[in-house]
Amino acid sequence: MDAGRNLETQELDRLRAALAESLSTYGKGNAKEFTALLEEIKTGDCEIVWEEKQPIRLVNVVLVIVISHKGERLIEAYQEFSDGRIRKRGMQELAEKRKPDEPPEAAARRAIQEELGIPTENLIFECLPASDPEIIETTESFSYPGLKTRYSRIWFRVHLPETLYHSEYVEIQPDKKTVFRWSSSSLNN
Repeated sequence: MDAGRNLETQELDRLRAALAESLSTYGKGNAKEFTALLEEIKTGDCEIVWEEKQPIRLVNVVLVIVISHKGERLIEAYQEFSDGRIRKRGMQELAEKRKPDEPPEAAARRAIQEELGIPTENLIFECLPASDPEIIETTESFSYPGLKTRYSRIWFRVHLPETLYHSEYVEIQPDKKTVFRWSSSSLNN
C-alpha cells in the first residue's frame, strides 16, 4: 500500500485473486460490496496483511456499551442496505473502527456522535478491564466472505442521562442505515 492508504494495482489484483472464489457473494445477503472493502482500506479503517499467501484484514475496533438511565442496554437492532437488504449482526454494543493513530477514547466518542448523534462532552467513558491488554481474535469476516479478519478490541462503557434518551437511534450512511434500540435484558453494569 502507498502512503495514501490506497492499494496499488498489483496489490489489488493479488487481493482479487485471493478472494476470487467468494467475490461473487459480495453485495449479497449479509455481505458488503467489494468496493466497501476498498473504501475501508483507503480510509484506514482496516489494513490488509499477508500471511502464508492469504490476505488478513486487520481491524482495530472500539466497542461501547451504552446504558440508559433506566438500566437498559443499547443494541444494534438491524442494518438496512440501500438496496433493501436487511442485516442482523447480533451486535450488543456500538462498534467503531479506529482510525490510524486515533486514541481509543476518541474513537469511542466518535461512535456515540456518529452513530447516535449525541454530543459527548459531558459523558464519562469508562475503559473496561478486559481491554487491557486488547482482546485479539481472528475469524471469518461477516462482511467480506472468504477474508479472515483479525480484530483488536477495546471496550468502553458509558451511562446515558435521561436528557439524551430516545427510544430509537438511526445512523444514516450513503450505503446503509443502522437502527439501535434499547434492550432490558439483564446487565452487568
